[in-house]
Amino acid sequence: MTGSVKAFPMKDGDKLYGAILSGQHVFYIIENGKEPRLDGLARFTHLWLKTEGEWKMSRVLSYDHGPAPYVNHRKEIVLNEKALKRYDGKYKAPQSGLCEITHADGSLLLTIGDNTFKLFPENETQFFSKDRDLTFEFKDDKMIVREQGKIVEEAIRIK
Repeated sequence: MTGSVKAFPMKDGDKLYGAILSGQHVFYIIENGKEPRLDGLARFTHLWLKTEGEWKMSRVLSYDHGPAPYVNHRKEIVLNEKALKRYDGKYKAPQSGLCEITHADGSLLLTIGDNTFKLFPENETQFFSKDRDLTFEFKDDKMIVREQGKIVEEAIRIK
């Protein structure tokens, strides 16, 4: 990962004989016909040794693997209160169950049980989360939820 690499020289007196490199690296999923998708993040440590005038990687460790942090690339727009208010109401979804949409401070609030999520307007009918690749499209009396562009749930407005 850019800017994460650190090098630690190994010397015997004034003679440089090795180095330890450590940092973070990312992993992508590559599928035919699709853009590469960032998938994972891990730490690494490499041991490099200089023998006979050449640098050779002697040991490689890759550890602490986990998901890559989400980076939002969507642009938030400003909608007036009237445009936001039209989405207020209760919605019912097969997986999430009953949820409620309210508007506040230029965005929508999605409440499911005890959890509330802030949704930001991308255009007049589509909103997004800044924490995950989730979009919420309002069409007729439905809220269509997409994750990474794929529909994962459709909620029907009931009130």
